[in-house]
Amino acid sequence: DLRLSFFDCHQRSPFSVSLKFNLSFHPPHFGEYLMTLTDFRITSKYGIDHSVGDTMGPGGVFYFLRNGSEIMRIAQDMEELCPNALMLNYTNPMVMICWAVEELTSIRSVGLCHSVQGTAFQLADYMWIPREELRYWTAGINHMAWYLKLVDPGVNKVPYFYHDVHE
Repeated sequence: DLRLSFFDCHQRSPFSVSLKFNLSFHPPHFGEYLMTLTDFRITSKYGIDHSVGDTMGPGGVFYFLRNGSEIMRIAQDMEELCPNALMLNYTNPMVMICWAVEELTSIRSVGLCHSVQGTAFQLADYMWIPREELRYWTAGINHMAWYLKLVDPGVNKVPYFYHDVHE
């Protein structure tokens, strides 16, 4: 019987339940929306336009400078409190964060994106199903996920959804 450990980065303390493996999960970001707007203003001032401010380009670098140090503190706490844990990183810029954790700590990490959940919410909205009632099953992760089931209490909506899309 192994443990599933959750790490509360706000309290810097682990809590766990008995399950199959160790992992650590932390909040999606530490930057504020207004800071992201500032990133766009600064780069625009110097003639550099970009459409994505949290994963790549100048905005991604700024975002990393805000988030990276916090994530590194979490990883360092994990080295002390749960050294065999797997960090599930939902924080952008995902690649830079995972790279830093890999290079600067002994913690294993996996970078994930909230696109599976976000797309499920969009699909629920398209089908007029309350988001909290939709259950789904996917294959794949991040931006390469396929919805195998979209269940509105008891009925798989995937065939209906594909039919409506093609009409």
